[in-house]
Amino acid sequence: MKRQFHGYFLAAFTLIAVLSTCAPLHAETMFGVRGGSYTDMHKGFIGVELLHRISGNWFINPNYEYVFRDNGDFSTLNLDFHYDLVNTRSYSFWLGAGPAIVFDNPPGRASSKTDFGGNILAGIGFPMGEVEPYVQGKVLIYSGNSEGVVGIGIRF
Repeated sequence: MKRQFHGYFLAAFTLIAVLSTCAPLHAETMFGVRGGSYTDMHKGFIGVELLHRISGNWFINPNYEYVFRDNGDFSTLNLDFHYDLVNTRSYSFWLGAGPAIVFDNPPGRASSKTDFGGNILAGIGFPMGEVEPYVQGKVLIYSGNSEGVVGIGIRF
């Protein structure tokens, strides 16, 4: 993997680690990992996240995703917000949106390109005690482009 990936991953991991150690946040915060596909690129991704209840059914979900391209790097740093429309012991369903920073370094380009964009998302989770598996779909919109993203993850 390239040096650029390590830098972005280290920054995202540090942010998530610092936020997860804050005492008032800890009781209402879950850490998660996710994976899936950036459908227009036909490439898989991995990601890390925090999920924190802001108030009632409102949540903030900072996350980082790295896409496995053949050559070059593509990753996103996102600050998503969502609202649980349904939140029961069996399942939860949410809709949300948030800003994104897109780091794009395709093959053949001397320098990387950083863009600002946004996400529109929907997901369904299945609480199981201390863990919550989930499925989420989103559309990433940036610089006149869009990318469909389908992911599965687990929060604990």
